[in-house]
Amino acid sequence: MGTRSDIVVCMKSEIYKKLSDESRHFLQHDARLAAPEPEGIAFIFEDIKWYRNYDKEIDKLYSDLAPQDIEDYIVIEACPEYPSDESSGDEGAWWENPWGFRK
Repeated sequence: MGTRSDIVVCMKSEIYKKLSDESRHFLQHDARLAAPEPEGIAFIFEDIKWYRNYDKEIDKLYSDLAPQDIEDYIVIEACPEYPSDESSGDEGAWWENPWGFRK
């Protein structure tokens, strides 16, 4: 049971390098890598239960991103109520990302 979502997590290269080993492992092993770009990296999760504060790996990823400049990363949660859902795990504001990801 539970809501399943599609998630995109993209960040500038320097942000990815600052992530904990745990967060990098989570992204590399649980997501699909979008075509890498010189400016950054993007990961796509499909049909995942994305529960912030209930999953230690997801919570750790948000903790790693929290001190970073919000214009250097973006997390978009496409849940069943997408795009009108206001309580999702969306975070960051890298609107000019090379993949064109935005809500």
